[in-house]
Amino acid sequence: MRDTVARFIREEYSLDVRRELCELSSGNSKLMWHRYAELGLLSLCLPGDIGDFEFDFTDTVVVVEQLACGCTIEPFVENIVYAAEILKRCPTSLLRDKLLIDMADGRSTVAVAHDDESERLRGRKPVTEAAMESSGKISISGEKFMVLGASSCDRLLVTANIMGSHETALIVVDSSLPGVRFNHYSLIDDSSASDIVFEDVLVDGDSVIARGEDVEAVISTANDKLVLARMAEALGVMEASMSVTSEYVKERKQFGRSIAEFQSIQHALADMFVYVQAARSIFFHSLSKIDCPKYERERAVSSAKYLICRNGLLLTASAIQLHGGYGITDEYMVSHFYKRMVLINLLCGDSSHHLSRMAR
Repeated sequence: MRDTVARFIREEYSLDVRRELCELSSGNSKLMWHRYAELGLLSLCLPGDIGDFEFDFTDTVVVVEQLACGCTIEPFVENIVYAAEILKRCPTSLLRDKLLIDMADGRSTVAVAHDDESERLRGRKPVTEAAMESSGKISISGEKFMVLGASSCDRLLVTANIMGSHETALIVVDSSLPGVRFNHYSLIDDSSASDIVFEDVLVDGDSVIARGEDVEAVISTANDKLVLARMAEALGVMEASMSVTSEYVKERKQFGRSIAEFQSIQHALADMFVYVQAARSIFFHSLSKIDCPKYERERAVSSAKYLICRNGLLLTASAIQLHGGYGITDEYMVSHFYKRMVLINLLCGDSSHHLSRMAR
């Protein structure tokens, strides 16, 4: 899988191709998404009770890391990790199984509209409510902010409070339904996000695929796997940044010789190597804890998030410095790696959120 994705990035996902994809209004090329399906990458979302093979989460993060080496903008993590992980942990139903099969074939893309704990810590409370109608329909009203991958999705997994109760429901909503309004925008790394308004959106009662304590348990585990997938992205960005920078300093000449011969440059490259190795070590540790009890899992994931993002920001900033003034320009890949690393650091909770979670 690693070699397949690495070859795909090398041969089919150049910086010029990425630049063309970024200009699409949807923020995602359907042709490129179907190419992912042809390579079998989308089948990673299938559980053993549906697909011919049951892939381990480790298989998925291997693919995520290699995709990050090309700074891809498609919502792979949002679909094949986050949305699929939530669906796999929901009770079996016709709707749930069909969604997973359609996702694996590339026929459907799903975005998760959820207010996570890090948003609550910033003072932003869940505002989406669902009222049960007597006709068997459910009316959804409210807002969701910064939903990643929503600009190209045809389904939404929406968490909403059931009016008149303390329960939370997980509801499948067609993105084309009347009353669903999107405000799409680009993020710093050219990927897309959306703010979504639900105004009396009517869905069938069968669209509720989980509710109550089941939703909280499903979301909690899926969130931690999402964070680890982001850290796999960070590792890919770090490795690619180090590789590109190493090649650049060998070719760049000053005072009649390669700048790679200068001791200060060698020290900077050595620091980058140490950053990557430390990040990979704690990533492996947290990956080994992903199926442990909640307290142990959360502590391991948060420690990985903090250390990897800290090292990743230091490494990618150093890569730009070693490129000189050129590094910050759009024509050099290291600028895109740095911007991606900045976004990863801010996603799934910032450093203060994860440090406080470790302290608890």
